[in-house]
Amino acid sequence: MENRDARYTLEGMIEFGEGYFTVESSEIEEEIGIRGRVQLVKNIAIIAESKVLEDVDSGKKSTQCRYFKAKVLTNKTSEQMNQTVQESINEKSIVFTDKSASHIDISNFIELPITKKSNKETTEEALKRVHISNSNAKRNFLRKSS
Repeated sequence: MENRDARYTLEGMIEFGEGYFTVESSEIEEEIGIRGRVQLVKNIAIIAESKVLEDVDSGKKSTQCRYFKAKVLTNKTSEQMNQTVQESINEKSIVFTDKSASHIDISNFIELPITKKSNKETTEEALKRVHISNSNAKRNFLRKSS
């Protein structure tokens, strides 16, 4: 998915957040030379285009999301977040994100960043698609591992 996602940038109304996934694998065990089950937590940047938009003439709200992007992050630094933003999002976009410390420099790369403190309203409205995609991915991983 990451290779395909590198071919385009998202634009317009964007939700930008992170997800944390626990990875359990025998391949990891062989790679690092530890016997038994190994669990690693991976931090993944999740980006969704676009927020619910309203048709000016009809007042009807769109419930569709055009595109998603996901990128595995090796660490949670602002430098890696900045690089992900630059590579993934058009600078003229409106970007909704939470007030994570790793998103502090986003205004250097995006014309209109809107940050909101994480709470119930943020989860249900401003970052709805990011949270839904994160939950769906985790649910699918759980099904496959059981």
